[in-house]
This record gives sequence, C-alpha cells and structure tokens, in this order.
Amino acid sequence: MDLMSRLSSTFWSEWFWLPQGYNWTVFKSTADKSYPDFFWIYVPIPCSLLVLLIRFLFERNICDPIGRAMHIPERRARSPPPNHTLESAFKKVKKVPDNAQMQALSKKAEMSTRQIERWFRQRKASENLSQLQKFSETGWRFFYYTVMFLYGLWTVSSKPWFYDTKACWYDYPYHEIDRDMFWYYMIELTFYWSLLISQFFDVKRKDFGQMFTHHVATILLLSLSWVDNLVRIGSLVLLIHDVADVFLEGAKLARYANKPRICDALFVVFTIVWIVSRLIIYPRVVVYTGLFEACQTVGFCFPVYYVFNCLLICLQVLHIVWTWYIVRVAVKTIQTGKTDDARSETDEDADLMASGDHIMEEEEPKQHSPTAPRRSNGTVKSS
Repeated sequence: MDLMSRLSSTFWSEWFWLPQGYNWTVFKSTADKSYPDFFWIYVPIPCSLLVLLIRFLFERNICDPIGRAMHIPERRARSPPPNHTLESAFKKVKKVPDNAQMQALSKKAEMSTRQIERWFRQRKASENLSQLQKFSETGWRFFYYTVMFLYGLWTVSSKPWFYDTKACWYDYPYHEIDRDMFWYYMIELTFYWSLLISQFFDVKRKDFGQMFTHHVATILLLSLSWVDNLVRIGSLVLLIHDVADVFLEGAKLARYANKPRICDALFVVFTIVWIVSRLIIYPRVVVYTGLFEACQTVGFCFPVYYVFNCLLICLQVLHIVWTWYIVRVAVKTIQTGKTDDARSETDEDADLMASGDHIMEEEEPKQHSPTAPRRSNGTVKSS
C-alpha cells in the first residue's frame, strides 16, 4: 500500500503537471466554481463499452433496415474449399504469397500456382464485411460525427477562445468548466476509447497502425488537457477534427448505397474541408497557440506543456500523411476517371467478390476508394 501511495505521489508530482508555484488545490471545485477533476478521465473507459453496445443496437435496428430498404447486398464471399496447408500459410501472411512461397506451397499442396493464388484471394475476401455491414458501420460513425460536431460547434462557438485563441491562456489555470463543456469532453473521450477498443474487433485496415496512433494521441491529448485544465485548446482540437469526418462518412454511405454522384460530390467537399481544417486551421490556430501564444500570454513552461505540444505535432504529422493519400486518390480520379483506394479496409488482394461468390479470373484485382462505387458484372463491389 505504501508503495502504491509513493508511485501515485510520484506520478502526480506537481512539478511535472503544473506551472511553478501552483499545486493541485487550484483545481478544487467549490459551491460556485467548477474545475476539472482528474477522477473523470477514468470514467470514459468503462463507458466506452456502453457506447459499443449503443453502436451495435444503432447499426442493427436503424442502419440495417435502411440498408435493406435500399437493396444493399448483405451476402459475404463464400469461403474456399478447406485446405490445411494453405490455411496454415494464410494465417501467417494474410495475403497472396510471393513467387518463392508460391512454388513451395504448390509442391506441398499439389496445386497449381494459379489455383493457390485464387484460393488465397477467396480466403481473404471471405473475411471481409458484407456491403450492408459496411453501410451500417459507416452509418453509425456518420451519425455520431454529425451530432457531435453540431453540439461542439454550438458549445464552443459561445466561448471567447473560439474567436481569440489567446483566451485559451488568460487567467490560467483558473479556468472554470461549465456543464456543456464537461459533457462535450466526456462524450468525446468515451467515443475515442470505443474506437480504440473496436479497432481490434472490426475489419483490419491497412492504416491500422496510423489509426491506432491517432486514437492514442487523441486520448492522451484529451486526458492531459483535462487533468491540466487545458480544456479550452482541447475543445478546439475536437471541433477541428470532427468536421471533415462528417463528409467522409457521408461519402462512404453514398458509395455503399450506389449513389455515385452524391458520393463524388461529398468526396470533393471532404477533400476541401480536410485540407482547410487539418492543414491550415489546425496548425495555424491550435499548434501555433500551443507553441507560441501560451508562452507569450502566460509565460510558463513545464514538462506536461512540452508533452502536450508533442502530441499536437504528432497529430499534424498524421494529417500530412493522410493528406498524401487523399491527394493520390484525387489525382488518380482525374487521370483515369476511377478512384483507387489509398486507405483500403484490406490489403491489395481483398474485395475480389463478383456476384458474391466467385473470384475474378480475367484481371488482377485493384483497390478502390471508399468514395466511389464500382461494378463488375452488374454487381457493386465494396472495399
């Protein structure tokens, strides 16, 4: 018990968390003033399980019926014939083997390389969600981002730091938190915990590592900003991040619903909003105020301050990487009229269903964007 007490005391050392000359009593709420309590950063973790349950019920009772009414296919690819040798190899590589591996498997399984290649592709496709499942999953995220962006805009736009970022630092650390900001923070933190957990159960995407880093960085940012009462700048981070996701998820919904014109229009809007919000507003407003205005206005520097700014920069690096993917999609679309998927849900050999059952034999598979529907033999295929 004494060891745990010392560890806790060391972890919550005031020299690390707070500007010089302050202690934790500055955040003690009174009858007429409310400040963030670090206890609340633990509450979203169990609450994220409730969010996952709400997501399940929302997808099943709202999104699925809507998708069926729109005749969105719900059949998944059929698994290939059982083969112990190929199944063992598949579990190791999760993709079509290279030439050397293919030759070795051909001798061991007594099959042609073409048959093995076809088996791997069909096995990979059998793990993918059906188009209806993807529609429902996307529908949940679209609903959440839309509601939370509107709620966040309503909440933050009434605050002085929405118009003047220096107000994020005036009178720090004596920043009271009202009920609207409390709920905004807690709901968002709960949602990002649910995203982090669900990553291990949803279909694995190629950018799993990047998304995992993004969720962890966001959770750390929210938690640190809550504990250190940097909620004002944290609320700006949340608002800027949610706006582009509304249009991205909307474009995916249109794609799964086979509405190409709506899909393309929303993707154009998403690209513009993404570049403006994440490459212009975010670094100009959030990163700048964290790196420069904080010291200019308050004149403090302490360890968590540097950690906080490192996380802000980490998010900006991810924004640049993802912008590169988005630009690739846009350029490819302009050049070919077809949109490749730079952020496919699966590897390059996935999504090879044709009519829900067969593997395409006439041509090599291609990745496609979450924003553009495509057809094969009259059947919409999804990534």
